[in-house]
Amino acid sequence: MIEYPDPEDCLAPTESIDSGAPEIIAAVESLNVGRSIPAERAIAIFNHVRDSIEYEFAIRNTPGEYKASFTIQDGRGFCVRKAIVVAAMCRAAEIPSVIILSNMRDRSLSSRVVDMLGTDVMFNHGLAGVYLDGQW
Repeated sequence: MIEYPDPEDCLAPTESIDSGAPEIIAAVESLNVGRSIPAERAIAIFNHVRDSIEYEFAIRNTPGEYKASFTIQDGRGFCVRKAIVVAAMCRAAEIPSVIILSNMRDRSLSSRVVDMLGTDVMFNHGLAGVYLDGQW
């Protein structure tokens, strides 16, 4: 059985999900979704992160580079960093959110990347989970 976190525990900022940072608050405010329903806010946040933060296939090594505010300023990031931004923006928009790491087979990877990694499985692929309409 899967144990889900209490949504109330998934609203506060953390070291990486720094939802109270000025950059995160400004990004949420720029979407003008303050009065919309949570699902509409979450969709707008997802689309914003997808479209405004360039995907960069590069792992960062310092903890500070995993902060959502750093990624917003940097304007690029790989799946984990982008998921952290989605989670931070959702929390700033009063939507409970978590980070999910999963192993994902990616058949769209170039043969060069598969050869370099030795597999087409992306380990610890980053996703953001959100709590909407009473469920994760």
